[in-house]
Amino acid sequence: MEANYDFLTLYATQTNTAKNASEEIGREALRRGLKTKILPFDGIDIKTLPTEKLVVFVISTTGDGDPPATMVNSWKFLLRKDLPPNSLSNLRFTVFGLGDSSYEKFNAMAKKLTQRLLDLGAQFFHKVGLGDYQHDFEYEGEFDPWLKLLWVQLQSVIPSKLFATKEIDEDKLLPPIYKVEMIEGGEGISTLGKINRPIGAINEKVILTKVLENKRITALDHFQDTRHIVLDLPEHLGIKYEPGDVVMVQPRNDKEVIAELIRRYGLKPDQRLLITFDEEQTSQVSASSIIKFPTREDGGIQVQELFEYWLNLMEPPSRYFVKTLSFFVQDEKRAAKLKEFASKTAEGKSEYYRYCVRERRTVFEVMHDFNGGSDSAPFDLPLPYLIQLTGRLRPREFSISSTQDKHKHQVHLTMAVTEYLTTFQRKKKGICSTWLSSVGDDSEVVPIWFAKGTMKLPQPQPTSSLPPPVIMVGPGTGVAAFRSFIHHLSAKHPGMKIILIFGCRSEQKDYYYADEWQQIQNLQVITAFSRANEDGSKTYVHHVIRKVGGPSLASLIYNEGAHIYVSGKAKNMPKSVEKAFIDIIKEHHLSGEEDKAKAYIMEMRRTGRYQQEVW
Repeated sequence: MEANYDFLTLYATQTNTAKNASEEIGREALRRGLKTKILPFDGIDIKTLPTEKLVVFVISTTGDGDPPATMVNSWKFLLRKDLPPNSLSNLRFTVFGLGDSSYEKFNAMAKKLTQRLLDLGAQFFHKVGLGDYQHDFEYEGEFDPWLKLLWVQLQSVIPSKLFATKEIDEDKLLPPIYKVEMIEGGEGISTLGKINRPIGAINEKVILTKVLENKRITALDHFQDTRHIVLDLPEHLGIKYEPGDVVMVQPRNDKEVIAELIRRYGLKPDQRLLITFDEEQTSQVSASSIIKFPTREDGGIQVQELFEYWLNLMEPPSRYFVKTLSFFVQDEKRAAKLKEFASKTAEGKSEYYRYCVRERRTVFEVMHDFNGGSDSAPFDLPLPYLIQLTGRLRPREFSISSTQDKHKHQVHLTMAVTEYLTTFQRKKKGICSTWLSSVGDDSEVVPIWFAKGTMKLPQPQPTSSLPPPVIMVGPGTGVAAFRSFIHHLSAKHPGMKIILIFGCRSEQKDYYYADEWQQIQNLQVITAFSRANEDGSKTYVHHVIRKVGGPSLASLIYNEGAHIYVSGKAKNMPKSVEKAFIDIIKEHHLSGEEDKAKAYIMEMRRTGRYQQEVW
């Protein structure tokens, strides 16, 4: 093992939670005199894994038991059948999974990885932990006791190290990972249009585009505001995307919050900052967490730019954030409360989750409440800590609902605006959807880039010029990607069979793109309007698969090799839809033999004939 770290921590995450848990391991290691190297699973050359002696894996599960994007490539390699069964015989490991027991495939990837590592000869040094978002303290309910025992177990496998396995000094504040200095004479020099700034440094593929159309497609009296948004894709850029691809949108923080933060830090919007990373603090964070800010040669970064586009200010702070804040809050009672929030006691965690997580209090709101509670008190948390503890404002991912066959220089989104009430009736809104739904002014840009989706369309069959039939199940905004599929397939293959099974509440209020579907001759739409029944019963997409489409859908699947696509919210819908397809195959083609029907659908999954994109 390399001398510059004692053990390796690899994480796989979709929303950064597994990364945050990994970084907590890194901080706790430092306090015990240890160093860990923290990387995303795909951040290493997986072929070098046999050379590691000690690895901690922190693994989340996404969709319907699928691997997160940050481990897809490494996972594929580990599944290779030609790997010798003793490939990892020198590796000692442990796994912590992040999952939700309300889903059928609870912590599926953590379990699959554990078994595969054992199959390849690796050995445990610490038991597997399975975090559950249904716990009162979410994943931390299991993570905290698992982490406490981790240090005890590490002592047995790193015997030469003398480090603390008992309670450590909670008053020890680790230094910030960033250094911030003011660039003199930089005021008034704008770089917002330079090199695709403001976020060109965050993603080199970024495009600054404009909103051409922003139209509500639900009735005004409907509870859900869903938008059809058209973004300009300038011809000179030569951008190409395919059906099934996704667009990443970099949102911006609330303007009023930004102005207030700048004022209470005693800064000016056009002041320029040079923000550099302290190399001595590498063990605190994942390499992917280190934000590469514009250099001095680039002119640094404007204060307005930093707060508006770079920092994740509008989500609840972590327990480490409130712990760090407690060191700088001058009021003793408030500081003590923050330390209670950050403690590992049941009472402290309960208070933290009640106040911060369930009420979705933002970083700004917590700083306001505990930094004096007035609208004028300066914020005492040093700026380097704020930058580190909020981290990067992450992009949001949307299925593309257009095709360049029909909309050559545009990209379309079908987006539900997130808005809800907390337990104490505080109105909260989604960061990206709220901002994007308000954009319509030509002066405002929307930073985007493209990524590959998980669903792929079938190719023409060897015995026919047409692809096999497609059956798409897309309730609500799950229909977004299928709009792209439908326009593409109907233009390229006007003779093929296309079936869309769409579900919503009401034909009058939220039946997205109904007028468009009527214009496509080879498209059959089967609808499920859940609030349409006079007796109060509800009809969902899995009901109409059995009752409306049963024999015909089963024949398309069994006799004509149809491909099935499912898109939408993950919880109950995907497994209910799969069960419905199993039932119609069983009833109409396999003489009621359920095991054979299940095996048939599993084989469709294995060969790519049954695909899902769920969230």
